[in-house]
Amino acid sequence: MSIPLSIQKQLAHKGGQYHTHDCTSSNTCTTSECGLIPPSKRIRTTMVKAGDSYLMVIHMGNRLVNLAGLHQLFSRKFTLCSEEDMASLCPDCNCREVPPFGSAYGIKAIMDKSVSIAKGDVFFSAGQNGLFIESSTDILEDLFAADWSGHSVTSLFSTDEPSLETDCDMLTPEQYKTHIQKLMQLPVMPGIANEIVKVRDNPYANAAELAAIVESDPSLAAQLLRYASSPFYAYQGKVKSVEQAIVRVLGMDFVMDFAFGLSLGKALRIPDGGALGLDSFWSHSMLCAGLTQSLCNSIEYSQRPSPGTAYLVGLLHNFGYLLMGHLFRSKFETVKRIYAQNPERSLEDIELKVMGVTHTQMGVWLMESWNMPEEVIETVREHRNPDYVSNTSKYANLVCLANRLLKRFDMGDADSMELTPELLEKLGLEDMQVEVTLGGIIQSRDGMEFMAAKMVA
Repeated sequence: MSIPLSIQKQLAHKGGQYHTHDCTSSNTCTTSECGLIPPSKRIRTTMVKAGDSYLMVIHMGNRLVNLAGLHQLFSRKFTLCSEEDMASLCPDCNCREVPPFGSAYGIKAIMDKSVSIAKGDVFFSAGQNGLFIESSTDILEDLFAADWSGHSVTSLFSTDEPSLETDCDMLTPEQYKTHIQKLMQLPVMPGIANEIVKVRDNPYANAAELAAIVESDPSLAAQLLRYASSPFYAYQGKVKSVEQAIVRVLGMDFVMDFAFGLSLGKALRIPDGGALGLDSFWSHSMLCAGLTQSLCNSIEYSQRPSPGTAYLVGLLHNFGYLLMGHLFRSKFETVKRIYAQNPERSLEDIELKVMGVTHTQMGVWLMESWNMPEEVIETVREHRNPDYVSNTSKYANLVCLANRLLKRFDMGDADSMELTPELLEKLGLEDMQVEVTLGGIIQSRDGMEFMAAKMVA
């Protein structure tokens, strides 16, 4: 992995001593674990805009940009840039890892006072996920060449700050649970999902009955046909009907789980945009579901759990986000804003600070309220735990593995990219099998993201 050319030119022009750390390779990383760099030692950038004008705020990682402070300083109302804005402004960088060099991209920059008073060596992104530059604070002012400096335009990461006020008082986890379990505040399970449950419980149900249920929702039927026709399944003929997709390509069990999961998703809506928005949610969920199912199919047949259920748990494992955004939109927007500015922080830590509860807890409560199978509830609860063991833990283990693989592509909220020998051994998988399976899913990524986009429409 190399530093983007625009950043190389900036570093060469400014000179000074600095060191590069590639944290994607344990052979070259000398900072022990760059993912554990203390926020007080990491410099971050936050991109904001006022109309058609953009501003890069350079600040320490333990601080949050105060938009009201920027308004007071510049007499302009700023908002956070979207990922699309940042991708357009800094096309050679990961949009969540923009380096603190505004001049490299023709963007005005302000360096917060927190950077000016920092001491010792600090780290900042070199533009790519896992690639960092270490430098002394003595040369930062000249290195960054900010247009403004010495102003305090941030506040410490804390829910006590006025900028983090939310729509209601902090609730305890039990109060949240009580709130969630009041069904008049929760969307009921969609009618199609209930019909699919009846088919699943009927041992004499056939493909025609299931197809009729799916076809009662045109958008769901279209999704299913697109999936069956995708390169992922490599079906040689043309899929002309839902029943044909069931009989010739996908199978009854998988279609039941696929349709069930997507119909549930329609009951909950969250704001679009950003790493936790509806677009990103469905893009990640569908890729994770496909990868979880493919990994399941790679397991030796006698030890293999149900591929259909594997798909379902991959699709549903993060539904707590949907519930969080659906019921507590203001607080969810606060979580999104803090995470956008601090993506290296644990998302669950942010959720606890802002809401007092995590999306995992909320997801478990939702699945329990909807009387979902124990395999689903267990996966929602344990999918971040690589050491989890139970009679049905392979589902949670598969989702854990899938999320760690997708983290390589900056997708999802896994806290590690490590594929431990213990995790692979529990699943009966080998490194080569996993890499080949991942490659197949990534080749189908465009098609899956197209289908995910249709979920948002």
